[in-house]
Amino acid sequence: MVKILTLIYSALVWAYIILFFALVPVFAFPFSLIFGLKRSFRFFFKFFIKFGLVVFGCSPSVSGLENMPKGRNVILVSNHPSFFDPFLLNAVLPGFYNFIVFAAVLDKPYPMVAIRFLGLVVRRYGHFLSGSSTIIKTIKAINGGDSFILFPSERVIYDGRIEKIKPGLYKIIEDTDAVILPVFIKDDIRITFIKKPFRAKVVIGKPLDKQHILYGKDNAVREAIASLGQ
Repeated sequence: MVKILTLIYSALVWAYIILFFALVPVFAFPFSLIFGLKRSFRFFFKFFIKFGLVVFGCSPSVSGLENMPKGRNVILVSNHPSFFDPFLLNAVLPGFYNFIVFAAVLDKPYPMVAIRFLGLVVRRYGHFLSGSSTIIKTIKAINGGDSFILFPSERVIYDGRIEKIKPGLYKIIEDTDAVILPVFIKDDIRITFIKKPFRAKVVIGKPLDKQHILYGKDNAVREAIASLGQ
């Protein structure tokens, strides 16, 4: 009986994942006539993530919201324990947070429609934070008012560690004026995803000093994030 319920749950989750990037445009386009494309797409992007979490019984917790500045865009520098992280952060935090998408992962017509109108930064080759075009697009988005999620190690590391940090992170921090916040994510998505509701905890730290990061480099960023998980 448990196996049957798990199979049903998994099938429903996969169906929702497949439909997700189709549902966003379907609902966003009509509202875009009033609120504009980007605003409408971002609203329904967050809405359907939150809706999915509720429907599938997931209730991630978040602490440190008092550290979020009002009236300022931010750069969230976070560990990266799962591919779901940018979606999770957009679900539990106020506002919309742009992020870098690897085009090959979502290189299908209907996801790319949503990605385009969401204004996400698309990386087509090279490393997320090493390719010059990706860095330029990210800086432009942040200086244009977007809040942004950056994963300093780029790749998913399931145990939550921060490995060698890509140098592009410091270029982005240096050339933008957003508030920099460390974030630590702890979850069991790798183990439970599509099998049963996952558990997740997001911790937001206090703003980091820009010069301290640029001077301290890897240690400053790594220690700021790791300290939130202790």
